[in-house]
Amino acid sequence: MGGAIVALLAVVLLVALILFRLIEVTFIRLGRARAAGLDEASGDESQLADLISDREVLLAPVTILRIISQVGLIVLAVNIGRSAGGTLLSVAVATFVLFLLGEAIPRRWAIEANDEMAKWLSRPARVIARLVPLQIVARPLVGLVRRCGPRRRHSPCARRRDRRRRLW
Repeated sequence: MGGAIVALLAVVLLVALILFRLIEVTFIRLGRARAAGLDEASGDESQLADLISDREVLLAPVTILRIISQVGLIVLAVNIGRSAGGTLLSVAVATFVLFLLGEAIPRRWAIEANDEMAKWLSRPARVIARLVPLQIVARPLVGLVRRCGPRRRHSPCARRRDRRRRLW
């Protein structure tokens, strides 16, 4: 009974990890102009342009969930390894499976079928981005990304920086 529950939990976490990685790569690669074009062409409720208008607000909760899934799978692998007597081997196998199924394959799917993935993943991405507990946890991360990341050309900070450069 315990083994079946652990196996079911591992499958659920792995499927969730694949979904989160697909959302992450798809919406990182989707440009604003392309999203607007897909919205016009489809005419449905996907609203991709609105969804990617502020990528950090969308991607921070997805990244948090992806990391939780990865940690959960590693913890399961360690516990399985302890009970089987081969912790190192189980972690090595789990790491390989995580890389293959949680990183490489979803990235390839998202890159090769970006438009279809964007349409298909728009609803789950919108639901994840609207989860209030995740928004609360992700808010400091979004602030950090905005402070450390590249500044927009027309932002007030960029204008001040440009003025200082001209003075030198």
